Amino acid sequence: MNQPNEQVDEPNLKPSLQKYTLLRLKTWLHILQVISTLLSASMVAPVIAVQLRFKGSSAPGPNYVLFVIVFTFLIPIFLALFPWLYETKNQMKRCGKFFLKPRTNLIFSGFYSLLWMTAGIAITTYGFNPDTCMLDSTQKANDYASAWTAQCNCAKAAVAFVWLTCLLWIITLCMAVIIFWKQKQLVQKNLQHMANAKQETVEMDTEILDQHVESSPTDNNNHHGNDHSTPSMPYQQSSSPNDHTSPVDHHHHHQQYYSANNMTPPIHEPYYHPSFAAQPYPSSSLTSMHLSSNTPQHQQPQYYPPSSTAPQLQQLQQFHYSDPSVAQQHPPSMPLAVMPDPQHYRQQHRVV
Repeated sequence: MNQPNEQVDEPNLKPSLQKYTLLRLKTWLHILQVISTLLSASMVAPVIAVQLRFKGSSAPGPNYVLFVIVFTFLIPIFLALFPWLYETKNQMKRCGKFFLKPRTNLIFSGFYSLLWMTAGIAITTYGFNPDTCMLDSTQKANDYASAWTAQCNCAKAAVAFVWLTCLLWIITLCMAVIIFWKQKQLVQKNLQHMANAKQETVEMDTEILDQHVESSPTDNNNHHGNDHSTPSMPYQQSSSPNDHTSPVDHHHHHQQYYSANNMTPPIHEPYYHPSFAAQPYPSSSLTSMHLSSNTPQHQQPQYYPPSSTAPQLQQLQQFHYSDPSVAQQHPPSMPLAVMPDPQHYRQQHRVV
């Protein structure tokens, strides 16, 4: 139910640079830059023309200003025209997007502000130089005096227009810096928002995984309980503790079952009753001694019930550990879990 509201509020949460760009103000600033550039050119051109006519060469100051005028004339037109076509007419999309970028405006505005500042310094140095307006007495032309005075006035007017153009570029530079700084802030906010959303997603996935892990042991226990409840063999073993059936009888019954069902009997170890498995673990030497003394060769060993075998094994173990000679001849092999301490073992059996 809350999804439509979130979708409606989502565009409002997204930051935008539109309120900082001020497209109309920037467009008018670039138009004024073009006009002031043309006025500067109209003031510098007569100065260079008069100097070339009467002296054969022009001063470095007006020449540098003319170079800056030619070099920077087209860029303010592009900065005003292409974004306007893109925003209003939806034309020239690539050029419009390029000249709308804050980085592009920052680079052009910074570089051209520096150029026009140096041009203003150059034309100011030339315009307010006393020799600029001083007449040359060697010139005999009738219109020399009026022409040289006019070029002096044009140089002073060019100083004003050049600094005006520089001021306009500085204003656009300040706007470009503000827009670029705002863009960086918005990018950082977007990255932080994306990181928070990703963290929330990871936490949600972790919670779901924890819930799944917590619920999986109960399912596994139920599954294992069902596995233990179903028999895996086609026959049932006796669960009575007093039922002491020999392995030979079990083997005989198994052979009858598999022969009746035309099945191949599996190869497995003989089954021993759990009560016999719980008895103390005998050593291999004791077992070999007991079988060699009581069992003839080429004969199956006799199976003893657990109740009668356990006391005999305990007596044999006591006899074995009480006689040092037997212990030295037949060292017991016991499991690692019940092996005695080596020092205690040597002291007990007097083994160096």
